[in-house]
Amino acid sequence: MRRLLERGAKGVPLPVSRGGLRRLRRGDGRTAAEAPRPPPSRRRRGAPAPRPVGAGVGAAVLGKLGEFLESRAGLVTEWRRFADEPVPRRRAWLFTLGSAALVAFLVQLGTGVVLAMYYAPTPDHAHQSVKAIQTVLPGGSLVRGLHHWGASAMVLLAALHLLRTFFSGSYRKPRELNWIVGVALLLLILGFGFTGYLLPWDQKAYWATVVGTKAPAGAPVVGPLVGQLLAGGPGVGAYTLTRFYTVHVVLLPLATLALIALHLVLLRRHGHSGPTTGPDPREPFFPYQLARDDVAGLLVVGALVYLALAHPAPLERVADPSDTSYVPRPEWYFLPLFQLLKLFKGPWEPVGTALLPGLAVLLLALVPWLDRAKERRPRARKGLLAAGSAAAAATLVLLVLGALDAPRRRPPSALDTEGPPPPDPALLYGAEVYAERGCASCHGPLGAGVVGSPEGTFALVGRTRGLDPAAVEAHVKEKATPPKASPDGEPGDPEKGIPALLAFTARLPEGPLDLSKVPATVRLGGAVVAREDCRDCHDVYGTGGHRGPALAGVAGRRSKEWLVEHFKDPKKLVPGSRMPAFRDLPENELAAMSDYLLALP
Repeated sequence: MRRLLERGAKGVPLPVSRGGLRRLRRGDGRTAAEAPRPPPSRRRRGAPAPRPVGAGVGAAVLGKLGEFLESRAGLVTEWRRFADEPVPRRRAWLFTLGSAALVAFLVQLGTGVVLAMYYAPTPDHAHQSVKAIQTVLPGGSLVRGLHHWGASAMVLLAALHLLRTFFSGSYRKPRELNWIVGVALLLLILGFGFTGYLLPWDQKAYWATVVGTKAPAGAPVVGPLVGQLLAGGPGVGAYTLTRFYTVHVVLLPLATLALIALHLVLLRRHGHSGPTTGPDPREPFFPYQLARDDVAGLLVVGALVYLALAHPAPLERVADPSDTSYVPRPEWYFLPLFQLLKLFKGPWEPVGTALLPGLAVLLLALVPWLDRAKERRPRARKGLLAAGSAAAAATLVLLVLGALDAPRRRPPSALDTEGPPPPDPALLYGAEVYAERGCASCHGPLGAGVVGSPEGTFALVGRTRGLDPAAVEAHVKEKATPPKASPDGEPGDPEKGIPALLAFTARLPEGPLDLSKVPATVRLGGAVVAREDCRDCHDVYGTGGHRGPALAGVAGRRSKEWLVEHFKDPKKLVPGSRMPAFRDLPENELAAMSDYLLALP
């Protein structure tokens, strides 16, 4: 180096930091020796020097940490490379669509994790767990609302981002692969909507999934196999719910994260395409474009919070596979496909369910190779832009037609309750047995104790020590009043009602059971439901058999008159029903059973 300098060599390479180069570009071109020196400080002699801002232990620790991360992983260099990436300055707000879609996906990811912690993916408990999330869990309504509206936001923003890319010609060489990745991401987002649709297990979810799984079955050759693969069996049921849940919370998030990472890597490799006409001034990504992306992300989150609070996520009555009168309606982003099902019926159904959607996806993926223009200017791509505009307009028309065809009457909601749900039928029957067997003479009405507490009596309410069920059963059989005889004169069964009485007495240590707000007919109906062992075949509040449908969400699907007639002759209203008839029950008990079922959430 010394010899080269002595010979007056030119162009000697010297290492210079990028920061130094930036400062030289911003300066006046003079060297450090020629640069003007700052004026001497006028600090009074003997006064302590001012402490520089940021000095101290904290700044030293941060500095050491930055040096460690840079030396081990090169994070500082990578951040500078990321922040200094030149991006277009013209029409820069249009480039925030992709970032906004990413924010919506992150909202879905975060809220989905919270929902998965409280969700039970079984037909018996799915609807109840979703309702509990929305009505019992603190902040659960907000979380589910964000997840509900976030799905629509993600579809809308991803579609707008794809349209912006299409009309700006940003799919052209060398960005063809990134275009295909974007199309795949849009399909995955729609897959999120389809698989997540079934999880609430309400009427809308069940019947829309029935239509969605049967639609591909009409396709030739592979149609039945695809339908069987989606449903997991001959029809929508427990296997379908488990399969959709696994795909929704495991497979689709992993695939989406992988494609998002690939999308960003390709974007950084090829850079932004910029405007199609005019000059293309560039500026660093940080802080300019990052600030725009932050604003767009905050607007998306703010809009989602507003929608979640002002319009909570809907939840219809629990799914009833026997209710064939229900007319399913998908979410808005599936309305074009739903409308195609109406246009192509009978032997033409595969055209609307498989051929046209498959052809549209294929043509969308091949756009970079269908564009034969020599440049990105819109004038050079008139034919392709006209075809794309026509396809977008047709999709929009189908969507509007599907929206206008919606029924005017809103389906009954599982969240619309006029009062608290009725108690468990076992508790109501237990209270009835408690009164019939004379338990109140020693323990007071509903176990509250006898006034004056005579010798040998005690209250059951609030006891710190629980009652031994075996001891209670032996005590009832020995000292309680015998059960009433049947209307035919047959002696009452001493074992009848003992399980309900045990359930009732086991509940009393928790506190008094207030039945004053429960209508008398509902109390009687719940007791009859338990007395007639309806739980042997039906689920009530998550407990019972599964040979019949769960007794939840009956209101809005059945009328009181229909229920009474069904109790009398089940096969008349439901051909092939295995439910026994209850013709021998009095009319008031049949009406009371109907009132209880209609009061269940």
